[in-house]
Amino acid sequence: MAAGPADAVGVEVRALRKSFGDGPPLFDGLDLVVEPGESVALLGSSGVGKSTLIRIVAGLDRDVGGTVRIGGIPPAEAAMPGFVFQDPRLLPWLTAAENIRLAAPAITDGGIAALLARMGLDGQGGLLPGELSGGMQRRVALARALAVEPRLLLLDEPFVSLDRRLVRELHALVAGIVAERRLTSILVSHEPEDAARLATRAIRLEGRPARIVMDRRIDLAPGARDPVEVRRLADELDREAGG
Repeated sequence: MAAGPADAVGVEVRALRKSFGDGPPLFDGLDLVVEPGESVALLGSSGVGKSTLIRIVAGLDRDVGGTVRIGGIPPAEAAMPGFVFQDPRLLPWLTAAENIRLAAPAITDGGIAALLARMGLDGQGGLLPGELSGGMQRRVALARALAVEPRLLLLDEPFVSLDRRLVRELHALVAGIVAERRLTSILVSHEPEDAARLATRAIRLEGRPARIVMDRRIDLAPGARDPVEVRRLADELDREAGG
């Protein structure tokens, strides 16, 4: 792999095989390499295997064939990635701060406070999930993912079911954090706009078994894209994918 940011880590998937039941395999020989420091968006139809793929990368699904490496080593031996799920998955009986500490028991109160402040939730650590809006819950989930000090951030449809104004606020938050922490990131989405705002590379999976039908590098840094550029990129990605 090419050299990347010192704090980032690369991902290598080779000849990946994955099946469910007696139907056609979900993956049958899939190859994917993510360079250190890349921000990759995985696009594709519902059910094509995007979420399964990042769960495999995270080591949450090990019933697979082929090889997966994070920084050159298997996921089970690699440092824990930050993982933001499609829904916040906050324990309702724990406060926001306690939910964060659940992922990183050694984190200090000051560390939690700093994370919440970075999420725009300064002073909200004592609230229960039921006292937080949907957008605030997503911010706590992101803070929890960052509490493990990851070098790889995995985001599985983190903006689903939110209005687009709120999504754009979260886009800016995620882009800033990825740049500040020099992270490698993989984002699962069905929205070309998410890729247009956050990705340095957009990949589309289609078919069964899934294959890569589009692999597009985006040169302009996410933070340098104005709304017009984002709309142009989103339209291009949609057209290139046959949308």
